[in-house]
Amino acid sequence: MAYVPELGRFYKFTGKGLEMYNHHAQKMASIPASSDVPTISWPMGITYDSDRKKIAIVTLGGEGFLYEYDPFKNNWSVLASMENDDYKYITYDNKIKRYILIPAERHQRNNPSYTVFDPMTGKQEKKKISKPKYRKMVRSINQK
Repeated sequence: MAYVPELGRFYKFTGKGLEMYNHHAQKMASIPASSDVPTISWPMGITYDSDRKKIAIVTLGGEGFLYEYDPFKNNWSVLASMENDDYKYITYDNKIKRYILIPAERHQRNNPSYTVFDPMTGKQEKKKISKPKYRKMVRSINQK
C-alpha cells in the first residue's frame, strides 16, 4: 500500500487493479492503467516517491515492469523492464532519491542482492548483501 499525503489517499492493488481510497471522502475508486503501457499483471510491490510525487509499482507479468503512476495528473508510464528478475518488494529511499527493489526470497538462497534504481536516469545497479541484512531489509519493508 502507498499513501499520498498531499492528496490524503491510499493506493493498493486488488483483484480489480490499482485502487485508490480517499479517507477524507471515505470512498474507493478503481484506476485503470492507460492503454499505452503493457498490461499490468502480477503486481508485487508498490511505493510512493515523495520527491517526484509518483507511485511506483513493480510486477512479475511477462518480463516484469516498473510502472509509475502520477496521481496528480492521472498518468501512467513504464520506467523499465525488469528483464525477468522477479522483484517482490519496492521502497523509495528519499535520502538517495532512488527505488530499492528486492527479489523474492526464493531467489536469495545463495547470493542475496537488491537493485537500486534511479528513476531520473533509468540506471539499475545490483548490490550484494549478506543474508542477515537481506532478512532485516525485508522485515523493515513489510513493517511499512
